[in-house]
Amino acid sequence: MPAHTWDATVFAGLSVDGFIARTDHDIAWLEDRPAVEHAAARAHPDVPDFDSLLASADHMVMGRLTFQKVLEMVFWPYDPLQVIVLSSTLGDAQPHGVLVARDFEDAVALLDERGARHVYVDGGRTVQSFLAAGLVTQVVVNYVPVLIGSGIPLFGALPADLHLAHRGTATTASGMVSTCYQVLDSRPDSPHSASIASSVPTTSGSE
Repeated sequence: MPAHTWDATVFAGLSVDGFIARTDHDIAWLEDRPAVEHAAARAHPDVPDFDSLLASADHMVMGRLTFQKVLEMVFWPYDPLQVIVLSSTLGDAQPHGVLVARDFEDAVALLDERGARHVYVDGGRTVQSFLAAGLVTQVVVNYVPVLIGSGIPLFGALPADLHLAHRGTATTASGMVSTCYQVLDSRPDSPHSASIASSVPTTSGSE
């Protein structure tokens, strides 16, 4: 696996039972919650929030369904990042200056060609592909205080264990618990890199 000049952060909101969306891709539960008094909010200097992630990243990679869900929002939340969408069906002309990568390898090549430094990765299968390829440096999971029972998971099968180091946990007034982990085995010189490189799942960007 060639060396890359960029680091990648997985940053995702999910239910306490580990889902990023319902099976029909609905994500209304992320915001549609009862008014409840939670424990006092607690920040942590090593746990990025969404705004600080946008300030530190220069590129973002997401899947097609995630992209189409974001387009339903009333505003585009990712400026000034260059967004790359994984899709084998979308045309090249997309709003907000979005670039389309036909597959996972195409997305990685685009990041290299563009001199990316810090990449924000989102979407179930896209996250899983980057993790399986050993290309994720940091994972931030933002647990929303709800159980939805079934849905689309954030994580999936891996060719080898990825060991993590806990860097901190923060909470918000809305009850969200955000935990940041450093991925210890994700660099190209990792002992697992040979097995990981040969086991990257095929991703056309459906999530």
